[in-house]
Amino acid sequence: MKLIYLVIFFSCIFPYSWNQSAAKIHIDQSIFYLYNYNLDSAFYYLDLASSIDEEHPLIPFLFVTCSWIEKQVEGSFESSNIELKKMINEYIPIYEKYILKYDYNPEYYLYLGSLYGLKTRIEIVNNQWVGAFFSNKNAYRYIKRAHDLDENLNDTYLPLGLINYYTCISSNFIQFLSKISGIEIDCDKSIDYLEISSNDSYYSWIESNNMLSYIYLYMNGDYQLALDKVSPLVKKFPNHPFFPFIEAECLLYLNRISEFDSKYPNLERFANHPSNTIKNECSLKLSYLMALKKYLEGDYENSISYTSHVIDNYSMEFNWLLGLSYFLRGESLLKLNRINESKIDFKFVSKLDFKFPEKEKAKKILYSLREK
Repeated sequence: MKLIYLVIFFSCIFPYSWNQSAAKIHIDQSIFYLYNYNLDSAFYYLDLASSIDEEHPLIPFLFVTCSWIEKQVEGSFESSNIELKKMINEYIPIYEKYILKYDYNPEYYLYLGSLYGLKTRIEIVNNQWVGAFFSNKNAYRYIKRAHDLDENLNDTYLPLGLINYYTCISSNFIQFLSKISGIEIDCDKSIDYLEISSNDSYYSWIESNNMLSYIYLYMNGDYQLALDKVSPLVKKFPNHPFFPFIEAECLLYLNRISEFDSKYPNLERFANHPSNTIKNECSLKLSYLMALKKYLEGDYENSISYTSHVIDNYSMEFNWLLGLSYFLRGESLLKLNRINESKIDFKFVSKLDFKFPEKEKAKKILYSLREK
């Protein structure tokens, strides 16, 4: 009984930041401008928020995120990740200090865990698997603490879902280590978590929708669900350079070609972005979309041309689009009965460190072609 009163007592002391903070409107504006890639305005409103409520739980994490995106826009993925790792190490002690002061405020645990989640991401990019494991373990520990303190803090369901899903699609070795560390391994449950965040969280619904659109599109092949998740993001954040490409790919798979064509000028706008980093990624994505469109129309020669452009000029941070491009080119080659060339592409996909279903599909196709 005393425990119940204690929980009620602390929940009264620590209402959620978006309910109690006078800086709420400025935090909301900073997030809006961040996702519209207007970083000067994002920093401006973040500074205003900090001057009003310097202990707001989200501010340190949001500042790190804004700085990371700014470095990507101005420089490269490599330089931004170096800066991000440096900032994470500087900001972890800030959250540790807040936790000592406000031990029962779950939001401080949530954003400390989220910093460790960003650190995990960097270490995965750099193939630092041991470091990624320990960062992921710390992320889960702090976020689980936040969730245990307050199961109604729905923003916790984004990182819980991400950690769970990453573990679920990882190697048996990573799954074994995660299991003995207490991390859940359940792909369906991870999607349930992300759906809770998507529908009911205050801050994390944006990234939850983004993550779910990728899962539904690339992992589950549910194009309508993916579209349902990404379209609100495109509408709310029209200057975000990456959301429209997911939406456009969904439209192609749903055979809504005229809608895709109407959105093409906007895709082209991002493919000519003033930031070289964004321009490179968006131009590759646009070439892939055109390859997919040509493939779906039965124009396999042009599909090969577009996918070859992606492969020959690949410069993205992760290799998922590279794997998709090799697979799509292999399928186009197969349609033209260019068996030996298609085998080369499917072999590349089958050996790539690549979590998408196309890897297993490539292996099955190679098995079916073994005597040809």
